[in-house]
Amino acid sequence: MSIEYMLYESKLATTEPGAHTARVRPTFTADLDAVAEIIVQRGTTVAKADVLSVLEDYFTVIEQFVQQGANVNTPHVNYGASIRGLFEGPLDGYDPARHQIVTRLSPGARLRKFAREHLVAEKLDPVAELAPLLLRYTDRNSGTINSVLTPNGLGEIEGRRLQFDQDDPEQGISFVGADGTVTPAVVVGRNMPSELSFLVPDLVPGVYTLQVKAPARGGTEVRTGELKAPLTVM
Repeated sequence: MSIEYMLYESKLATTEPGAHTARVRPTFTADLDAVAEIIVQRGTTVAKADVLSVLEDYFTVIEQFVQQGANVNTPHVNYGASIRGLFEGPLDGYDPARHQIVTRLSPGARLRKFAREHLVAEKLDPVAELAPLLLRYTDRNSGTINSVLTPNGLGEIEGRRLQFDQDDPEQGISFVGADGTVTPAVVVGRNMPSELSFLVPDLVPGVYTLQVKAPARGGTEVRTGELKAPLTVM
């Protein structure tokens, strides 16, 4: 999977005329619950609740160290604190009305090494920004995220520009099989720009691509958005 980006003309006065900057487009959003779910799926011997409990302890201990004024270096993130604001001289002191303590974060050595060796960029056509953006699929029956499909179960999609016209047969939610077969989701519940809920069709075992077809932002032309993660019916 690649880091997807689009180019836009730079608005900074210091850049050369015609210069462009890159804007990364997230393929999906993963929260702490999703992290714990994947850890469990990888075959850990503890339950998901235990994983979440250990992660909570991890965050609490880091907060305690930072509160004590320590720098905390981990393989992924380095933590610390700094103070914003100007002091009037060497005898001035911290004043909450003029100064602010803020957290200071930087990537750790392992994350920097991973980025150098494994992250790959993929340029997108700016027109892709008009299409539905599928960030996360939750299979409510199995409790999994971006992985499993339960036929005849409840599915939810989170993202942007998802809302579609249920009376238009060209729009909607569908599943594309490895052989190209397209199966639409007929029963749709929540139909909002940032969230869709629906009944998963009676799909046969296999791997599927989840698609949403909806009008382009600010227009009527129907665009297709896909979830980057493949979904599997066991």
